[in-house]
Amino acid sequence: MLYPILPYHKPSDVEFILESVPKNDDLDLVKIAEIEQRLLTGVTQEEAELFLDFMVYNARMALNCLSTTNILDCSFQNQCAPMANLNRVLLEKMNLPHHQFNVGHVVTKEKASMHEVIMIALPILENNGIVIKNFLLDPSFRQFFIKENCDISTYYGEKKGNIRKAAPAAGYFFNLSAYGKQLAKSLIKNGYMEMTLENIKYYFDAFQLSTMEKEAYVSQDLLGKCYQTDISANRYLELIQESKSYLLPPNDQYLSYLYTATEIVAKRNSGFINQIKNFFHHRDVSSVKAEDGSHHK
Repeated sequence: MLYPILPYHKPSDVEFILESVPKNDDLDLVKIAEIEQRLLTGVTQEEAELFLDFMVYNARMALNCLSTTNILDCSFQNQCAPMANLNRVLLEKMNLPHHQFNVGHVVTKEKASMHEVIMIALPILENNGIVIKNFLLDPSFRQFFIKENCDISTYYGEKKGNIRKAAPAAGYFFNLSAYGKQLAKSLIKNGYMEMTLENIKYYFDAFQLSTMEKEAYVSQDLLGKCYQTDISANRYLELIQESKSYLLPPNDQYLSYLYTATEIVAKRNSGFINQIKNFFHHRDVSSVKAEDGSHHK
């Protein structure tokens, strides 16, 4: 039982600064449903990633059901909150520890809304024991790599968005370093990352820098060249724990995507069983009618 891959779709008019596309692999829902039963007691790293693949793909498909754009070319612009709200409901169903928050609350003093994401903790089987690892779910991350928003000229343009101000989008700053590019490509493809200290530092620094206008730099020679700040990964973690989000219910149009893999498999199995029952029921009724007809000859 698979979530099928999507057919190739003609690229949209949106251009991106990184050549990376959302993952489009078949997903074995039966296997993922089995993994879901062990998410509270311990799974392997590979199994955790398969589960996260499902969460991301399901959220992206929910967005795609309302759009004429294939997820392979979609920017997911302004879709972070709907995706986060959908994923939160699924995580609540499975009683998995998680924290939904807004990146803007972490990187700005004014705690303004910027980008909605979820941190999830999973018990990973490692070295004959269990290690709790945190992952960041960010299915709509690709929206920060739209070419027109990732140019140094934006420092001299008009202010955009709630807090993006006159500065390049976060993707511009990921693109300034080899590690940043590698992390960004993985996030665009997978829609999640393990929250190692290094990943946290690169991720939140990029968003922090995207809120700094040219006047914030001590030297204009540094403009558009910095990809790190003096904020530590541990400080970002503290700010994440302090952050809050307005937890809204998913939009009604996403209701058909509010099922865990376990629920989807059970629903499909139930449908199949009912088909079998109906088949034999109709056959038995036909047999009875045939026998009844023969008695009246």
